Amino acid sequence: MKTLIPETKISAAMEIGTPAVRARAKKEGWPYTNRSTQGGGKRFYLLTFLPDHIKAHLLDYFGLADGDD
Repeated sequence: MKTLIPETKISAAMEIGTPAVRARAKKEGWPYTNRSTQGGGKRFYLLTFLPDHIKAHLLDYFGLADGDD
C-alpha cells in the first residue's frame, strides 16, 4: 500500500501553512492527487515521491517506518 499524506498533515509536521506547502510543492515539482473528502476535496502527496529530507521529517513526525509507504 502506498502512503498518501494530505497537505494539511505536511503543513502540521513542517509547522507551515498549507499555502506554503503548495508553493513549495509547485516549486519542487511534488506530484499529487486530489481526492474527494467530506466537505470538499483535498490534495494528497505520495510519500514515496517527496524529497528525501521532507520524507524523513514526515516519517519521524508520524512515527512511521521507512518501509510503510
